[in-house]
Amino acid sequence: MDNSVVTVPNGKLADAAINNLGLRILRRYKFELGISYDTPTEVIEQFVYGVKKLMESHPAVKKDSVQVHFHAYDAAALLIRCSCYIDTQTFAVELDTRQELNLGILKLAQIADVDFASKSNTMVIEDAPWQKKEGNDNTAMPKYVMAQNKMDEINKYIQDISQSRKGNMGDKLD
Repeated sequence: MDNSVVTVPNGKLADAAINNLGLRILRRYKFELGISYDTPTEVIEQFVYGVKKLMESHPAVKKDSVQVHFHAYDAAALLIRCSCYIDTQTFAVELDTRQELNLGILKLAQIADVDFASKSNTMVIEDAPWQKKEGNDNTAMPKYVMAQNKMDEINKYIQDISQSRKGNMGDKLD
């Protein structure tokens, strides 16, 4: 695959099981999303739901293979594990599908106000004079408001992208 020559003795080749990765009919796409620890649980639930629906709505994704779950706690992030199988034999379609899913997930994160975590150190100064205001105990902490209109916006985005894909489905899978 990398334009290199591989030499295998005949004796080993005759006894070995050969797995030709180029002839796969399905290609697995598995990845993790790390989101910020200050993301509220209801936002996480809605984001996970949106990512799952986005993946299920893609015409090249095998629908019953989609798995999206809040999976683990990392030192710097809340981890969401995602996986699916892409129904294609060509590497180009696999890459196109991955890109479409990745861009869709970024759009969902923007809609849901989800921040992806990055490995960094944060210093918190408690009781700093600029943080205290009369009647407000914690002005430096981010405030999340996930109203029903955000969930409606996520569902509308999924419907819009599904509709646009129906018109382009033949173009991508040929």
